[in-house]
Amino acid sequence: MKSRNFLTKNLNLGRKNLAMLTAALLLSCAALPYAVQAGTAKQDSEKYASRIAENFKLDKAAIQQYCQKGVKPMDIRQAAILSQISGKSFDEVLAKKTSANTWQDVATSLGVSKEQMKAARQKLMAQNMHKKLNLDEAAVQNLLQQGYHPRHCHGRPNGSELRQIT
Repeated sequence: MKSRNFLTKNLNLGRKNLAMLTAALLLSCAALPYAVQAGTAKQDSEKYASRIAENFKLDKAAIQQYCQKGVKPMDIRQAAILSQISGKSFDEVLAKKTSANTWQDVATSLGVSKEQMKAARQKLMAQNMHKKLNLDEAAVQNLLQQGYHPRHCHGRPNGSELRQIT
């Protein structure tokens, strides 16, 4: 009788340990994506700073400093576009954005219209598609101005000819 109680008691302890081990394993697996994200955040901000610096002819180190200060990538991009259109310095444009106003307010204060913003975004998209896909920049920009989405413009496998998907 004693051996049966001993076996049952050990079996119950084994189940509890197994349950605790399973819970610990599940929690560690659930936290893994966050640990991986934390390791790559710096690399992502460096890539983003390089891309913005290249596209808008800005200082990469300055962009990285803004990223480190917690400025959102979208805000950095908006400031870069408005700086390019308005002719004001990037720092001056970014300083105009506060929590009390919107980017539209900043654009208005700089004298930049919605049409100018749209044209600047289309030009940037055409430049990027030219670099990455070897497409004719002017043809892509023309399609974007006609209202085509960037996914409607692509080249043949050799990248030499632009065609439309309708």
